[in-house]
Amino acid sequence: MRPQVGGIYPWPYDGPWSASETALVIVDMQQDFLAPDGWFAATGGDPSSFTRILPNVAKVLSCARKIGMPCFFTIEAHRPDLSDVPATKQWRARRLGRGIGEAGPLGRALIRGEAGCAIADPIAPKSGEPVVAKPGKSAFIASDFDQLLRHARIRNLVFAGITTDGAVQCTLR
Repeated sequence: MRPQVGGIYPWPYDGPWSASETALVIVDMQQDFLAPDGWFAATGGDPSSFTRILPNVAKVLSCARKIGMPCFFTIEAHRPDLSDVPATKQWRARRLGRGIGEAGPLGRALIRGEAGCAIADPIAPKSGEPVVAKPGKSAFIASDFDQLLRHARIRNLVFAGITTDGAVQCTLR
């Protein structure tokens, strides 16, 4: 495929685009944010704005898989002992109504291995598709995301997920 010319320079800047060198990154589409009984809803949030995009994310994921584009998933997930939860983050969560690690219908909120950290069924990862647990907004901080991308020889990233002004933006920066 030839570089697409738009704006000031062609993309990719150094040659042809390749699906095998481009990864789809699906950000934080987990039950704690999407489910009506998840952490986000328990803090007073309305998950319908997140669930509304599920069909479109599923379409993008299906297309990426069909063309052989590697797919990565991120989840906001903390250690069970909460050692990676800063006091200020816990304070904010508790002020919203439910602290990180507190029990709820989907297990302990935002804790690795709990049901709330599972990716929503319509876009669940297939065997071999990495799920990157991150304790904050960016998938590049306190995770192995960078190493996974380098090992897979990924040069370009395409993003889908929630929230655009939060975890998506922090990861793409």
